[in-house]
Amino acid sequence: MIMYADFQVEANKLVALAPELMSLGDTDAIRKAFEALPKVHPPMEYLWVNAYSRYMIDYEALKKELNID
Repeated sequence: MIMYADFQVEANKLVALAPELMSLGDTDAIRKAFEALPKVHPPMEYLWVNAYSRYMIDYEALKKELNID
């Protein structure tokens, strides 16, 4: 859960910064910041499957929003 919370905090910072970087045309900085986001590892126990699934949904949505392939 802590890794997911860390991901959310950093992703929110990136979303706030992205419009400025996009207006400058700095897509490389956006890609690097996206790749540097904290990663949530697949769960080893069944109880964490829901949290990991939510992370993957958020990760893919952010990737699409930032137009990263």
